[in-house]
Amino acid sequence: MIAEVPTVSIDLIRIELNSSVLNNEFIAHRLGLIPLSSDRAMSMLFSRDCDPCDGDSQCEFCPSSFT
Repeated sequence: MIAEVPTVSIDLIRIELNSSVLNNEFIAHRLGLIPLSSDRAMSMLFSRDCDPCDGDSQCEFCPSSFT
């Protein structure tokens, strides 16, 4: 049943300042494991598969950005 819930995950992470004892790769990996539910998940495309914007993630079909 949980496989039918549309979710997205964090794919690309840019860390500007890390003052913790954990390295950037560890934090990025842990954030990628968090499933985020989204109503738009079924209409999103992978950035590598998006033809309208050539993969620059700046159109309505590509993933969202979280700051």
